[in-house]
Amino acid sequence: MRSRGASRIAVASWFLAPGLLPDKVASLAPGALVARPLGDDVEVAQLVLDRYDEALARQSVAA
Repeated sequence: MRSRGASRIAVASWFLAPGLLPDKVASLAPGALVARPLGDDVEVAQLVLDRYDEALARQSVAA
């Protein structure tokens, strides 16, 4: 983005927890505003559980 002339960059994060990957993204965007990981949001946790249940249901139908 900087090579195209952007002087202010913000990175929205969809990471659930801090760690190696969010740190790597932040290191690749020096000077950019980088959002913190989402953390322990109840709605995100419920979505993960719902998707897991859906995947299990598809797997048992395919078996």
